[in-house]
Amino acid sequence: MYRKQTVERARPLAALIACCLLLAGCPDDDGRAAPAAPETAAFSGTVSFGMPIESFELRVGAFDTPPRTTRIGASGRYEVSALGLTAPAIIGVQDTLYAAATDLSAPAQVTALTHLQLVEVLRDDPVNALRNAVNTRSSSTAVDYAPITAAALARAQARVVSLLRERLAFELPAAVAAADFVATPFSNTPGDPTYDALAALDAALSANGSSLIVLVRDRVRELEPCTRFFVDLRIGGAVSEFCANTRETIADNTAGDAFEYRYTALDGSTLRVRAAGSTVTSVRLDQASGAAYACESAACAGLAISAADADGRRELRFAQLALAAADGSAAATLGGSIGTALPGLPPLDCDGARRPPQPVYVTADDGSISGLCISLSFGNAGARSIYRDLSSGAQRLSIHADDTAAASIGLYRLDNLGRRITDYRCEGSACLGFSAGPLFALPGSLRNREQRLVDTRLSRVGNGSGPASVTVRGTLTVALGIETTPPACALSPPSERLRARVSNETADWDICPPYDLSENGTVRVDRVSALDYGGRYTGGLRYSFENATAIPGSLVVVTTLGVVRRVEYSRGRAISSETGRLDDELMLCDGLACRGAEIDPANAQTGHVLRFAGVLLSEERYDGSAADRQVRLDGALLSAPDCLASGSCP
Repeated sequence: MYRKQTVERARPLAALIACCLLLAGCPDDDGRAAPAAPETAAFSGTVSFGMPIESFELRVGAFDTPPRTTRIGASGRYEVSALGLTAPAIIGVQDTLYAAATDLSAPAQVTALTHLQLVEVLRDDPVNALRNAVNTRSSSTAVDYAPITAAALARAQARVVSLLRERLAFELPAAVAAADFVATPFSNTPGDPTYDALAALDAALSANGSSLIVLVRDRVRELEPCTRFFVDLRIGGAVSEFCANTRETIADNTAGDAFEYRYTALDGSTLRVRAAGSTVTSVRLDQASGAAYACESAACAGLAISAADADGRRELRFAQLALAAADGSAAATLGGSIGTALPGLPPLDCDGARRPPQPVYVTADDGSISGLCISLSFGNAGARSIYRDLSSGAQRLSIHADDTAAASIGLYRLDNLGRRITDYRCEGSACLGFSAGPLFALPGSLRNREQRLVDTRLSRVGNGSGPASVTVRGTLTVALGIETTPPACALSPPSERLRARVSNETADWDICPPYDLSENGTVRVDRVSALDYGGRYTGGLRYSFENATAIPGSLVVVTTLGVVRRVEYSRGRAISSETGRLDDELMLCDGLACRGAEIDPANAQTGHVLRFAGVLLSEERYDGSAADRQVRLDGALLSAPDCLASGSCP
């Protein structure tokens, strides 16, 4: 056999749901029986869907702490050990209801209200955002605990009360609305104010043709477009927020360091703060409805402005700043913090869902500035890290780096055929102003790195129109994910294994197709068409050798008349949809440059031994320009039989 296929088993979803919701002895995620509740119980609370849920599984997790598991007892009560827990603690029930406790000395309730509270804090469904905190097969450090603070939970509680009033015409009893959703104990029996409120909420959802799942889904859709720049907004009894999709810092020439910080929402509402240094001169909020609110000088005492950082950015900190209504109606109050944009740059809307694009500014030689929303992804090819832009902008960014040193940085675009056209690039030490920070953890990814460009100059490639060079400025956080590693070739005989050594590396990346079915990869052969390689090798045979860690091809060898004409080598997991390979990771030789590569006559099975003795392949970018590396190939591979190319194998 020349192809190995792997089929993974999956538990039927219906069976899994039935197990998790109906059976007290539901196995853990890894198939083992859930551990018994700890003997030492010091952390407790009540769980309720508006009815008791005795025997359901509950887990408590915290940063860098293995989750602990227990079963909900009579009347929805639970207890777990608090030993080693650090606040905030995440409590999850059957991957359905969540709560977060910032005070581990107080009880922690888990209800629909605490779940909705976390939606407001996280701007995401807690089932998605917090699953790893209570999953015994995941790392709790892959969860972002930073947004979960006592102050954030308090603000979110007020928004939940207002949300239920606006969406369901449901008014929580005053005592329940004022009491801490998490820390206030209650009894899971009719007559208890909290229990009755939860039951009434469930009835209100049903009466509106909704459910908790639907309400959470719809709310997350509303919150997703605004994940970073927002402040709480209260007008009368309504609690909402002002969400800034674009930010702009405009110099005010009436004073030396005076600026207007301007924020614009999707609906056209604007928030404008004028200040000289850290002294506020005015704040004005204009809503899309036409309502206007403002304060002047001393009346703006509820706003504090931080000192400028090295880039000139500041933080605006609203402490229930009161803005008087222009028509004399109820005042508006603002709470929370929001950062300012870099001075002198155009407004740029790069906000979005969960992992929004990040702003980068390009300055041309003539001083004109354009903004790009960049979304970098990571792929590695051995020592070379490749950061490729997944945004849909007309101009995109790519960064190639060896550890923290730049190998090349480029701005490129796609032509009408989807081909990459690089317009500007810098190479190696010429990429001044580029730096890469240390690894750090973020939610969902333990390996992240900050890429910083401070007026990094890129020169024009080719003879196209436009300025001779541009400078790029921006700070980008990239999730690195899992690094590609050399394939294991222990089961392949040395006589049928190819050693590949890249010039900037010290380890071989062996190529070993699946001669033994325990290996994972593919050996193929096909005919070269007139559309391939400029029509030079039409009718020749193309032999492909793939490893599981190098898709679409570890090695491609093109032959005609028993002579090796072309060899291509590529590797990696992050394959570009534009180029069909790991972005700009292609080593090749063509024609006479393939010295040392030979193909033996067919053996008894009509396959060939392909031999390589010091064959050097040079790196080539998609635009045809030379890059900075070579790979040396030594060894031999056994090809698939030629009859596969025509489908004539017996």
